Amino acid sequence: MESGLGAWDIVCNTCKLTPETRNLIGKRELSLMKRNAILTSTTGGVIDLDALSDFLKKILCLGWDLMMLISRECQVSCLNMTM
Repeated sequence: MESGLGAWDIVCNTCKLTPETRNLIGKRELSLMKRNAILTSTTGGVIDLDALSDFLKKILCLGWDLMMLISRECQVSCLNMTM
C-alpha cells in the first residue's frame, strides 16, 4: 500500500475494521499521498481522524497562505499598472 500512496489519484478503503486495520491510514500514510488525491472510506475507524484533521488543517493553512500571497501580489500589480 505505501508504495502506491504517492501515485494513486484515488484511495478507497473498503476493508473490514479489525484490530490490524484500525487507524491503518494515519499521519505517515497521509503524508505519502498526492496532494490532489481523493480519500474515501466505507468503514469507520480505518482512517485515523485525528491525523486526518491535523493534515487538513496544515494543508488548508498552506493553501490560505498561498492565496493571501497571490492576492497581495495581484493587488500590487494592479496598483503599479494604474500609476
